[in-house]
Amino acid sequence: MLNRDGLGAQDYKKPGSGALFLGGLIGISDHERIENSYATGAVTLKKPPKGFRSSPTVGGFSGYLLEDTVSSSYSTGRPEKRNVPGGGFVGVNFKADYQAAYWDIDTTGATSGCARNLRTKHCAVVGLTDAQLKSFLPGSFDPQVWGQAANINSGYPYLLTNPPPKNAPEKRKLRH
Repeated sequence: MLNRDGLGAQDYKKPGSGALFLGGLIGISDHERIENSYATGAVTLKKPPKGFRSSPTVGGFSGYLLEDTVSSSYSTGRPEKRNVPGGGFVGVNFKADYQAAYWDIDTTGATSGCARNLRTKHCAVVGLTDAQLKSFLPGSFDPQVWGQAANINSGYPYLLTNPPPKNAPEKRKLRH
């Protein structure tokens, strides 16, 4: 998994641009390969910080994906900007390539995996219900990499090399 600034990152499009991108795992990513990853925490933006000239974007997994390749990844956290849902998976999709990328349509409250699509006509992130995401490993999720058990990670898929503790609360909120 590659990203710029880590968990719950906020990133700027470029220094001095005044753009803010918030995601459950990645703020902004540019031409990277992102695989075998997930985000479960809510991302809530009540009021943008001072000095931002453009409207912030919010996504359950990433705020902005710029021509990235995303595979075997999902998000469950609610993305919200001023009480309006963001993208269930990404705030801004700029020609990213999705291969087995999912968002939980029940827990995110989002009607689309991508809040905005730039230079592409569609968002190839697939929405699954909470029951679907908890009942089977989604397509292309390698069972040598991913596990799933009702008493681990609240029933959601988890990475075998870094399993959360049994019955541990995995939800956290990122607020700005």
